Amino acid sequence: MNGQTLTAAEKAQARAWLDRHASPAACPHCGQSTWDLRERVYVAQFYPVPFKPAEEVAILGQSKIPLIMVVCVQCGFVKLFAAGVMGLAGNE
Repeated sequence: MNGQTLTAAEKAQARAWLDRHASPAACPHCGQSTWDLRERVYVAQFYPVPFKPAEEVAILGQSKIPLIMVVCVQCGFVKLFAAGVMGLAGNE
């Protein structure tokens, strides 16, 4: 991945992975099965939160996960897939 935008080869790799592992899939919201693979890589950032009262919580660490987004063209429902599982992200 070259920053945040998929190259043509990476987009083809993502499409092939989706075809093998997640297709055809009807949208759980509207029932359509036409999806748009977005060209950017998105990053979700997670923080571990200890089971303590809110005033005692300190952010101890964080984890970032590069994500590939597909959007239902009918209703806009969004599905996210881990780019690393698709072979599109190294140890970032």
